[in-house]
Amino acid sequence: MSCAHRFFSTLCSFSLLLAACGDGGNPGSEPPSDGGVAGTTARLEGSVTRSAMPTAGGDGDVYIALFDRDPVLDAEGAVAVGSGFLEDADLSADGAAVPYAIEDIPVRPEPYFVIAFMDDNDNVDPEDMENAGPDSGDLLSLRGLASVSVTLDAPGEHALDIDLNSVLP
Repeated sequence: MSCAHRFFSTLCSFSLLLAACGDGGNPGSEPPSDGGVAGTTARLEGSVTRSAMPTAGGDGDVYIALFDRDPVLDAEGAVAVGSGFLEDADLSADGAAVPYAIEDIPVRPEPYFVIAFMDDNDNVDPEDMENAGPDSGDLLSLRGLASVSVTLDAPGEHALDIDLNSVLP
């Protein structure tokens, strides 16, 4: 797959991410229920930091989504199973970090994929989340040309720090 195609796939995946985050941080469709049985879901928590240099100050909303497959490599097939939303996150200072959590994630042996972005220039329209997405200058998390993966194969709390290490050109 060409670099340009992967980059386009990354952009497409953000419409999925925004749809997942559009309802106050709840996914667009609820994750599978644990049937009321306690201890069959996981919680993903950690800090969001940035190593990329912000182009518009480094202060804005952060959108985080957890997918069943890599939304960068499989934009059409990836389904959001959880999300987080950090309103007015301030990552302007070097070393700044803000905590996040995603709740009620179904436990499974296969990895999940996490992708996040900061609306650094504050132009995502919360009333039109399905058509919104990051644009030039927004910070995003990538691992090379793919999403960060995490395996949640046991109930309980799991830690994963997310670094916004790229700037959308």
